[in-house]
Amino acid sequence: MNKQLTVIGGGAAGMMAAICAARRGTAVTLLEPNERLGKKLNITGKGRCNVTNDAGCEELLANVPQNGRFLYSAFSRFDGRGTMAFFEELGVPLKVERGRRVFPVSDRAFDVSAALERELRRLRVTLVRDRAVCVLTDETGAVRGVKGEKSTYPAQAVVLATGGVSYRGTGSTGEGHRMAAMLGHTVTPLTGSLVPLRADGCAELQGLSLRNVGLTVYENGKKIYTDFGELLFTHFGVSGPLVLSSSAHMRHFDKKSYRLELDLKPALDEQQLDKRLLSDFQKHANSDFCNALGELLPQKLIPAAVERSGIPPHEKVHDLTREQRAALRTLLKHWSIDVLSPMPVENAIITSGGVKVGEIDPKTMASKKVPGLYFAGEIIDVLPLDPIPADDKEYEKYRTHMMIYSELVNMVVVYGARWEIPVTAYLRWLFSYTFLGKDRTLKKLEKIMYSYKEEDCPRYAMRWGGCPFLFDKDMMFPVKYMDFEGEKYRKTCLRFFKLMCATSLGKLCASDHAMNAIDEMSALNRDLKKFFDEHGAAYPVWQALEAEAGRYLR
Repeated sequence: MNKQLTVIGGGAAGMMAAICAARRGTAVTLLEPNERLGKKLNITGKGRCNVTNDAGCEELLANVPQNGRFLYSAFSRFDGRGTMAFFEELGVPLKVERGRRVFPVSDRAFDVSAALERELRRLRVTLVRDRAVCVLTDETGAVRGVKGEKSTYPAQAVVLATGGVSYRGTGSTGEGHRMAAMLGHTVTPLTGSLVPLRADGCAELQGLSLRNVGLTVYENGKKIYTDFGELLFTHFGVSGPLVLSSSAHMRHFDKKSYRLELDLKPALDEQQLDKRLLSDFQKHANSDFCNALGELLPQKLIPAAVERSGIPPHEKVHDLTREQRAALRTLLKHWSIDVLSPMPVENAIITSGGVKVGEIDPKTMASKKVPGLYFAGEIIDVLPLDPIPADDKEYEKYRTHMMIYSELVNMVVVYGARWEIPVTAYLRWLFSYTFLGKDRTLKKLEKIMYSYKEEDCPRYAMRWGGCPFLFDKDMMFPVKYMDFEGEKYRKTCLRFFKLMCATSLGKLCASDHAMNAIDEMSALNRDLKKFFDEHGAAYPVWQALEAEAGRYLR
C-alpha cells in the first residue's frame, strides 16, 4: 500500500493509529506539537497508566455509560485482552489488579509510552513537531493533506486524534473539534467526565485518603450506581478513582440532586460491625468516646465521626447506650456526602462530547461526510444527537424505544430502577432479545429510533446514558439553519466565518476580551464593511448592530 497518511495528535490514540496503519504498509506522518509523545498518557493512573481492563467485548460494552453500541464493532476486533496482547508484544509486561484493572508491572506509565515510541521508530513513522491548523480538501471534498503552522503535508487520508478538552496542559485544546466542524461535522457540547466533585462538609478532611470503601450514588433519592475502591477528600469536595468512576453516572446536575453514601466498613455487615464496636468499647470502657475510635477509623476522620454521631465527645464509653451504638454503626455504613456540582471540564480526566457518532462509520472510524478523513480516540462523541419531530407523541415513542435500547445494550441495569417504561413495550422487546437474538433486536430498535429525517425535524434529542434531552436546532447550530438572502451570500458568510475560526486574527476578534475592547471592535467593523462591500454581500445583522452600538463603533 502506497497511501500517504497523516495522523494529527501524538497521544495514545494517535500513536496506536499510526502503528496500525504503518504495519499495513502505509507511509505515515505523525504531527504532534508537544516536545514529548503521550503527554497525557504519562500522567494517567497516578503515573502508573491503567492500560485497559481484563475483559471481553460484551463486558466492556456493558460499562460504557454512553452509546456503547457504537463501539461494538471496534471492541469485537480489539477488546481489553487484545490490548494486553498488543502491549506485551511490545515488551511491556502487565499485571491485573483489583477490579481487573491492568497496569504495567513496572508501575511506570513512561514504559507504555516509550514502547509505543519504539514501535513508531521501528516502523519508520515520520514524526514532525508541528501543530495542525486545518485539514485540506480538494474540489470534490476529499482529503488532500494537512496544513500545519510550519509546513503543509500532502496525504490521501488523515486521522484526527487530538483528544478532548480536559488537561489542556497536555495539548488537549479542542483544535481537532474545530477542524472537524470546519469540514462539516457536528460537534456536540464538550463537558467533563470522570471528574472530581464539589461537595459540602469535606474541607476539614482535606488530604484524607480512604482505601477499600464502598460508595453508592443516589439521584433524587434513588440508588443509581455502586462501586468499591479508593476515595480522596479535598478542599473542594471528593476525588480519587472511586469518585471519578461514579461521576460518569451523574449527568443531570441542572435538574437533579446527588448524594454519595460511603460504607467505611464494607467487609463487615451490620451484625459483624456491631460486634466489632462492642469489642472496641470493652477495650476502652473507661475512655472518653472521642478517644475510643483510634483502632476503628483514621485519626483525621475521628472528629467528624464524633460530631456526626451526635454522641458527646467526652462521654465515657461504658455509659454509651445501645441506641448511641446503633447510630454510630449506621453512620459508619452510610456516611452521607451532599454533592454540589462537578468540577470544571479542565479538571476532568476525559471529555464527554465531540464529533457526532452518527457521522462516523463504526467499523472503520471513517467520516461519512469527508472521504479520506478518520477519527480516533477521545475526539469522538459517544453521545449521539437524534433528529426528533415536533409531535410530542412521536417523541414519547422515540423516548420509550431509546430507553429500552439502552437497557438491552447494558443488561446490568435493572429494569424499573431508573426509568418509567411501559411494561408491555419492555417485555415485547425483551422477548425479541431473548428468542430472536441481540443483534437482530437492536437493529430493529435502531431502525425505529433513526426513522426521522433531519431536514424535517426542528429539534434534537441528546442521548446521555438512558435519558434524552431535547433542544432546538438553533440552540446549537444557528449558522447552519439561519435564513440567508441567497445561496451566494450564504456561502460568502460561511467562508468568512471559517476564515475567522481558522486564523489568529479571527480568534482575537472573537475572544471575550476583544468583544469588550473598543479598538478591536472598531477595526473589526471596518474590515467587515470592506469585505462585504467588495463581495456585494448584504450584512443586515451587522448593520443593525452598528446602528444600535452607535458611538461605540468608531
